[in-house]
Amino acid sequence: MDAKEFLKQAYRIDDKIYILEMEISECKNLLNKISNLESNNIHNSDEIDQNNIIIKIKECEKDLINNISKLIDIKENLNKVLGKINNENYKVILKLRHINYKSFVQISEILHEPYKTVYQKHKRALKKVSEILESME
Repeated sequence: MDAKEFLKQAYRIDDKIYILEMEISECKNLLNKISNLESNNIHNSDEIDQNNIIIKIKECEKDLINNISKLIDIKENLNKVLGKINNENYKVILKLRHINYKSFVQISEILHEPYKTVYQKHKRALKKVSEILESME
C-alpha cells in the first residue's frame, strides 16, 4: 500500500465510527423495546420469531462493534505512522490534508505559506510516510 492509499484510510474515519456508534445505540433501543414487550406480557403469536429477532439484533450489534474496532485499529496505525515523522510541519500538512479534508489552498491560508510551498512539503511528507511504511514491513 502506498502512502496516499494508507492516508486515504483516514477519510472520515471519525464520522464512520460515530455512525456505527449510532447504529449500536439503535440496536440497543430495539432490544429494550422487545424486552418491554416481553415484560408487559405482550407476546407475538410466535415467540420463536421474537427470539430470532433478538439473536439477529445481537449479531448485528456484534458486527458493528467489530467494525468500530477495525476503524480504531486503522486510526491507531495512522497516528503511529504520523508520530514517527520528525518534521512537525509535515505532520500538520498531512493531518490537515488527509484527516481534516482541507484543500491545498485552505492549508496554505491556514499556515500562511504559498500554495506551491505547501504542495512541495506535502509531497515530501508523503515520501516520508512511504519510507516509514516500508520500514514497518
